[in-house]
Amino acid sequence: MARHPHVPARAALAWLRPRPIEPALGALPPQDMRVLRCHGLDDELLTPLLGGHYPSDLLTSPPLRARALGPHVPRGNLVCGPSALWVHTGLRPPEVLSVASTERPGAWRGLDSHRMSLPSEDRVVLAGVECSTLERAAVDVARTAPPTRAVEAILAAYAAGATRRGMLLALGHCRGGAARGRPRAQRLILSVERAFPERAGPLHRRTAPLAAHRGSGAVVPSA
Repeated sequence: MARHPHVPARAALAWLRPRPIEPALGALPPQDMRVLRCHGLDDELLTPLLGGHYPSDLLTSPPLRARALGPHVPRGNLVCGPSALWVHTGLRPPEVLSVASTERPGAWRGLDSHRMSLPSEDRVVLAGVECSTLERAAVDVARTAPPTRAVEAILAAYAAGATRRGMLLALGHCRGGAARGRPRAQRLILSVERAFPERAGPLHRRTAPLAAHRGSGAVVPSA
């Protein structure tokens, strides 16, 4: 017959005593997820992010979403691409964190690392976490993602307040290895604009002949 260890009554009562409530301020630990699992309700209350689950009400704004990614960003890196797009728009919580730096990508597990330098105009700090701007994140996804995701990125950027001019300027900063996919991204920016005419900035009037841009690699905004 199995024997159970003797537990003093005082210790048992102390265990049952109500404890201070600790609010969830980040990803829920596995033991909490095992207790809280509820089919259908989880999707309403929790957001899957980088392999964990976060209370959705902690991810309702760009600073809050950036803060959630902060502990996962290696020193000297910034959040970029689809991860930065999620920070700005809430579109598609990342399963893998996309980061960029000027150093050779390290062997960080669970990271999509890129070696590139972004100008100061394409950087923003949210809740202490450096990210690429909304416009730069959108054009990077539009350059490299599958067609459906590329269109989705531009639509989300316009809906979040980006302008045609802002995205074309960010696209013009994509040079060297980051120039891949620029023509497609430019076409998407100009065509998707029709769905959000109120979001587009004033028409950019060129002050120099088009020939001056030929061979320069610059993206020429359409008038």
